[in-house]
Amino acid sequence: MEQLEEHGEALDKKVVRHEYESDPAAVAYDAIEHAENEGKVALIDTAGRSHSDRNLMTELEKMIEVNNPDITFLVVDALSGNDVTEQIEAYKGFFDAVIVSKMDIDDKGGTIISVSYKTDKPVAFKGTGQNYEDLEEFDKEEFIENLLE
Repeated sequence: MEQLEEHGEALDKKVVRHEYESDPAAVAYDAIEHAENEGKVALIDTAGRSHSDRNLMTELEKMIEVNNPDITFLVVDALSGNDVTEQIEAYKGFFDAVIVSKMDIDDKGGTIISVSYKTDKPVAFKGTGQNYEDLEEFDKEEFIENLLE
């Protein structure tokens, strides 16, 4: 939570939080309500959810059911190898698009190919570094050109 608060402070954005071990769906609900009242957008971070932990997956189901988000992203690591296909299978039905991090390190793009092959969901963004501006909209035409070079 401290890391999110540091990012919120650096970006001058409000971070909504509850006490440790609070119901994540309730925290998300409060964040969305606050954002709507301010005419803003809410980003809900569910980091740390292991697709192999059934209780955490049930919490995620509840968060989505209670809060009915406009869009959900699955964030995958470009260096995760074959684990990305397991993640996609486990989170199927929970996400609308994909964000691939660490694309600056993965010059072959295997994760993006796996994501495209295993799901009908688009890759929306790619992370290419450690700074906020390093989150870029994914351009599939550019990706294909780079593959063919």
